[in-house]
Amino acid sequence: MANQRSHSPGDVVKTFSNQWGIVLSREQFAKITPNVREGRRPGRHFAPGCCHNPDYIIQIPVFFEDGTYDIMKAMNLKNSGDIPPEKKAGLEELLERHTENRKPETAVLRRHAMTDCIFCKIVQGELPCFKVYEDDRVLAFEDINPISRGHTLIIPKRHSKDLYEIPEEDLTALQLASKKIIKAMSAVLKPTGVACVQLNGKGVNQVVLHYHLHLIPRMPGSPDLPVSAWEIKPGDMDRIRETGEKIAAALAG
Repeated sequence: MANQRSHSPGDVVKTFSNQWGIVLSREQFAKITPNVREGRRPGRHFAPGCCHNPDYIIQIPVFFEDGTYDIMKAMNLKNSGDIPPEKKAGLEELLERHTENRKPETAVLRRHAMTDCIFCKIVQGELPCFKVYEDDRVLAFEDINPISRGHTLIIPKRHSKDLYEIPEEDLTALQLASKKIIKAMSAVLKPTGVACVQLNGKGVNQVVLHYHLHLIPRMPGSPDLPVSAWEIKPGDMDRIRETGEKIAAALAG
């Protein structure tokens, strides 16, 4: 019996739980699997009881917008002709980033980092936390070595070492979550301000190498945070201009 659903590489599809994805070619599938984790979606092994020929339900590799892949059954997928243009463009851009040639050791190091990462263990439920907020991409919990009452950490669920590595969609989700959490902090703690501190690299004392944003409420009478209370003094204008021009030129490519 011929398959009644046609899914070709590059097609944008939707699962019946309304998750967007893009169908992969064999070459794309081979490139992403060493570096991207496999999804675990309800119904991924679904097969209709009315079908007496298992070959009828073909398996299709799909890359999803949460940065995971899955071998979905054809009957779990539906073509989406009404996909918003920005959604299709976002999926294609994300897929392109994940199918770039990477050194094999990069994938090995990443998997090793995830295995040893304390924040990844918290995400997986292997270690406890005092959870404040959670959604599909983000987890926020209380810092157990707080600078002040309410000191909260927000992390992406997907492992990224720092700002250099974190995908844009995870960074966006994290920043949106920070706004929600700060509003809740303001309602509960009535702080005079909230410091948002994010460190990248051991040179600035990043201890846990999994991207995280500190939200640190400041109360009346709290001592100054060094990162937000430096001495203001004029700099060398020529050097400032030269450095700014070099950074701008690097951004321009």
